[in-house]
Amino acid sequence: MFAVLGVLGAPAAIADEIVLANGDRLSGRVVCKESDSLVFNTPYAGDLNIAWADIRRITTDAPIAVYFEDGHKVIGTLRSEEDGSVIVDSGDTPTSAPIPIAKLRFINPSAEVSGDGASFTGHINAGLASTSGNTQANRFHLDTEGVVRTRDNRFTLGARGDQTHDRGVETESSWIAYTKYDHFFTKKWYGYGNGNFENDRFKDIRLRSTVGLGSGYQFFESDRTNLSLEGGLTYVYADFMVAEDDAYPAVRWALKFDHLLFSTNIRFFHAHEAYFGLDETNKIFVRSQTGLRVPLLKSLNATAQYNVDWDNNPTAGTVPTDRALLLTLGYTW
Repeated sequence: MFAVLGVLGAPAAIADEIVLANGDRLSGRVVCKESDSLVFNTPYAGDLNIAWADIRRITTDAPIAVYFEDGHKVIGTLRSEEDGSVIVDSGDTPTSAPIPIAKLRFINPSAEVSGDGASFTGHINAGLASTSGNTQANRFHLDTEGVVRTRDNRFTLGARGDQTHDRGVETESSWIAYTKYDHFFTKKWYGYGNGNFENDRFKDIRLRSTVGLGSGYQFFESDRTNLSLEGGLTYVYADFMVAEDDAYPAVRWALKFDHLLFSTNIRFFHAHEAYFGLDETNKIFVRSQTGLRVPLLKSLNATAQYNVDWDNNPTAGTVPTDRALLLTLGYTW
């Protein structure tokens, strides 16, 4: 009996409708429109991403937040006209005049997309390894990053560090802290200012600071895929423990990419940044991180990560390349 009632009640719970350019009608629930596609939830196929240009009519039975091209916002239901225009009924005020569907910029957008607020994302990962017997070593790794995103701005703050003791003797001690500000001039193009501060006593680096300005292009930005590419000018100052201190202008190149693999929640990520000295071409150093992040329980995850740091002009007594394979547990938000 309850099953029958549930089936009979289903149409009432799924009442939004869209009509496509080819005449197909889809019933379900309007989720959001933040770009050039509409996310539409159906009971038979889940969330569908439908190109906005393919939608001819749209009707909803529950209030939604609608943002127009001129920045105006209305909360109400949509009723489609025969010519494809829509009327917004907000309940408290008279219904709007017919509005061309092309003028609907956002539907139920997130706070950072609409400009009404910000989103907060980030992670913290930690790993501890201990061996005994012929090899007696203890290693600790920690990395964290937080990102605040508004419609036109993005703020990033992060740090990571490693420390290793072998038979009570420290054999690794390094950390890096970084900060970055991005301002979006368009949906894709942005300008940035950034600063990195690095210490690595076993590479003779007391403090290597890089401060720069540049521009970037955000190819993709979504829960599933993110890809950005950027470059600019940087000033490098290296305070060495033994070697002579150095300072020089450089060109910075950086790429950041992450993507959910196939239909899983396993995330592949890769990021690197490279610095090329302008006064001497042999002054080049690169940092990269590549790995997989696997969800375990709610916001908990496990990460397998491979880091490579390469310096074309290392100080005397040090090697150019440092490699690290890390297995960590973490929390994302």
